Amino acid sequence: MIDPTYHAPVAQLVRVTDSSELDLEVQIVYDKTVYNLYVKYMTKSEVRMLNGYRLIYRPDYPGAMINSNWQGYVYEHIYVAEGFLGRPLRENEVVHHLDLDRSNNRSENLLVLEKPQHGKLHAFG
Repeated sequence: MIDPTYHAPVAQLVRVTDSSELDLEVQIVYDKTVYNLYVKYMTKSEVRMLNGYRLIYRPDYPGAMINSNWQGYVYEHIYVAEGFLGRPLRENEVVHHLDLDRSNNRSENLLVLEKPQHGKLHAFG
């Protein structure tokens, strides 16, 4: 049954910029409270593949690669996991893909494990 007192949030597009990347700024008004969301969409040129893993171009990110072929690129699964954790991975941590699909980097598909735990997981799998 639909609640007649429910009022769906109203979204208003505030700004779209179009350069080498697409940025969206969205304002959502719900219950007289204003929420501002900023979304940056990567263009295809910012995504590369390496051994089945997605890499994204983030040259200012602390964990970005420094070698000439991959300078400025970051493994997307690490970038997503660190964003979710709110901190960089520790030296003894790795990111595991639960469905074993290296390109599926949704946060619900990623599990941060200590290296020995990760090794045991693959030994039994």
